[in-house]
Amino acid sequence: MVLAVRLLISEHFLLVPDEANYWQWNRYLALGYHDHPPMIAWGIWLATNLFGHTEFAVRLPTVLALTFSSVYLCLLTAQWFSWRTALQVALLTQGVLLMVGSALIATPDGMLLLCWAAACYHAARAVEEDTLLQWLLTGIWFGLGLLSKYTMLLFLPSLFFAMIFTSAYRKRLLSYRPWLGLVTGFLFFTPVILWNAQNNWVTFRHVLFQGGVDQSTILTWAYLPDFFGTQAALLSPVVFLFIVVGWAKGWSGNRIPRPRASFLIWMSLTTSSVFTLLALHVRIYGNWPAPAYLTAFVLIAALYSPGQVGKMEKTASQYRLWRFGLGLAFLLSTLISVQLLYPILPFKVTLDRTARETKGWDALGKIVDKELQSMKRPDETFIFGLRYQFASELAFYMKGQPRTV
Repeated sequence: MVLAVRLLISEHFLLVPDEANYWQWNRYLALGYHDHPPMIAWGIWLATNLFGHTEFAVRLPTVLALTFSSVYLCLLTAQWFSWRTALQVALLTQGVLLMVGSALIATPDGMLLLCWAAACYHAARAVEEDTLLQWLLTGIWFGLGLLSKYTMLLFLPSLFFAMIFTSAYRKRLLSYRPWLGLVTGFLFFTPVILWNAQNNWVTFRHVLFQGGVDQSTILTWAYLPDFFGTQAALLSPVVFLFIVVGWAKGWSGNRIPRPRASFLIWMSLTTSSVFTLLALHVRIYGNWPAPAYLTAFVLIAALYSPGQVGKMEKTASQYRLWRFGLGLAFLLSTLISVQLLYPILPFKVTLDRTARETKGWDALGKIVDKELQSMKRPDETFIFGLRYQFASELAFYMKGQPRTV
């Protein structure tokens, strides 16, 4: 039902500038692009060829990706804990604004989250079962993640720390199986490396630029309040608090078997720590650490949500706080979703990002169409925008979806 509602919403608001840009990519398929790997363009190409060049088709890949992300996290949770706990993880994944945004707005994050969740599921099975199949599947999803967004590289140190610092899993590093999985993953990534080599390493240089390589200030506290505030808002304050406390309490091994707790924490804390450290140097966008929270959802659901996990005792106050946190998360994501369709919150346009990015593009397309037809030779007139996102919006919303620059 959540999927159906999300699909319905996805076709009823205009593309935001970044989405229009990724849609533009699908008309020029390549093995890489200026700021991201090609997976989002490939997904949009497939969907638009099946269902036409509409908002629904552009967003279909990421809407489906979040659904399958939930499936993988539920499978992991059910295997390690219980199906009741898995249901709570599904509710978290489908209710938290950070995850909902990755589905309703077609960006590389939606595809990345699916690949990260799937890789975590197979890695969790691999460290316990140590079968070649699970290691290869981990590598395949890791490789697909690298084709989605370079943040997937952080999966490697996360899994390495989870294994090296967990005695039950450490011995797996002596086997050839995980290393074969690693090679498999990088084979998927090879075309992107070759494309960058032929294009002056443009994407890698862009990532370094976003990481603040050109910043003269090495350390600053200026960005930390914004970073933590944004994370608390996108996760909801209570869920954010649960995660921070869960990281601290999960190590004890009193509530969750230590190896499994260690795996869930390292697969989450490593990525979160990297972006926290980067926030001491450069401004971090709120969506960047998103993959860090997937196994954190599993961890906090096992620790605090209703349902028995082993012999762990949970209190009524924990249940109440959990329900309040989950309800608040759904309330926030619902408000934003409604605001996309029917602006009910009395914000000024300058303060309402949903209004700034989702309104007026179709009207602009009509205005430029009219101006184009007034030209002496409209067929020979080129259309351009001062920013590539604006040019992409014109390409999508002008009559006939013309090529723009």
